[in-house]
Amino acid sequence: MIFSLLITLLVLFLVLMNNYFIKSIFYPPFVFTFIWFIILFVYFLLKLFNLVSIEELHSKTLLLLLLANLMFSAGGLYCIFYRRNLGDKFINFKPTKIPKIFEDIFLLISIGGLFLLFQEAMNIASKVESQNVLISLRYQLTVKRLDYGILKYFLVFGLFNSLYRFLTFSKFNELKKSQKARLIISIIVSLVLLILSTGRTYILFYFTTILLIQFFKGNLIFKDVRMFILLSLIGFIGLGIILNKGGSITYSLSENLKSSFHHIIAYMEGPVLAFDKFFNSEFEYTYGKNTLRFFYAILFKMGLIAIPPVDIVHEYVYVPYPTNVYTLFYEYIMDFGFLITLLMVFFLGVIHTWLYLTSRISGNFLKIISAFSYYPLIMIFFQDQYFSLMSFWLQLFIYSFIVFICFSKVKC
Repeated sequence: MIFSLLITLLVLFLVLMNNYFIKSIFYPPFVFTFIWFIILFVYFLLKLFNLVSIEELHSKTLLLLLLANLMFSAGGLYCIFYRRNLGDKFINFKPTKIPKIFEDIFLLISIGGLFLLFQEAMNIASKVESQNVLISLRYQLTVKRLDYGILKYFLVFGLFNSLYRFLTFSKFNELKKSQKARLIISIIVSLVLLILSTGRTYILFYFTTILLIQFFKGNLIFKDVRMFILLSLIGFIGLGIILNKGGSITYSLSENLKSSFHHIIAYMEGPVLAFDKFFNSEFEYTYGKNTLRFFYAILFKMGLIAIPPVDIVHEYVYVPYPTNVYTLFYEYIMDFGFLITLLMVFFLGVIHTWLYLTSRISGNFLKIISAFSYYPLIMIFFQDQYFSLMSFWLQLFIYSFIVFICFSKVKC
């Protein structure tokens, strides 16, 4: 307990240090260290007051967490001093002008994709009986490992179709009625697609990106951040109750609150406890098979290698909560070991901070890429979302390049 308290206080020191260099809650090293401080602080409180029976974190794991926070912060400092001329500069936001014909085509593709996805979702869900369609669909997609096939690409495109539109105007009130209608319809399409995905992480990605786009536009106020946190918590609990994860529509209010509390604790502390169990046991190195799975999958489908890619879904462990996610570090440690993992975290700090500093004085292409990057940053306590979602990021990068680099140069 003493050692975990010491590590928690040292991480808090890094939080304050990062806030000293750049006073912004969106400065990536601040986000990284603050998240780990919350995880460690909650863990300490749970152990101190014996609120929940959880396992003890080994000193080896705590040391890795401290060094990782230090390395990510060092990556941020490297960027600050390398690009010290930037400081807290912002350039005035300029909306990207996209030809109307392209905006209409994007919207029609999204609506058509939603229609096809909805039909497939109903087909998948109909093969099993449950309390509601969403629970059936969630069961089929996660437990039975079914998917939408090629239709899943409409999900990413549909989300992007509404997200990019936030960079085509300064303020909503300045839009014409037809532009407002397109934006609202595209958001509704995205929200339905999020429901059909049945994953709360996609919802977090979507609203985090909107929040960061508003920040990079210079339109964000602190009240928006508080509202985002409140709505995220309500949405997380509410969707969990609908999906019968951390609650149920048949429970009373007090039962749902108690169940949701344990569910949130499981989400927060389960991954680091699962990683601790893995990290302090014997394991075989996989030498890039996890981190570079995307490329292994392509080579396997092309018939260039005979060994299939590793399963992206890991085995469950009990800590005592059942969990199959192991924080950001699991794949890195398994593939490359302790030292290279810390080096990778340093470079993540460099890349995130470079994006943060540069996107504030650059065009909208970098702004949206930087906004996208905050989702895997927020998920560091949960699991790696950098390399495991490589296809997802590649699709978003291509769409962003087409819209903000190619189409924006076309005369409207």
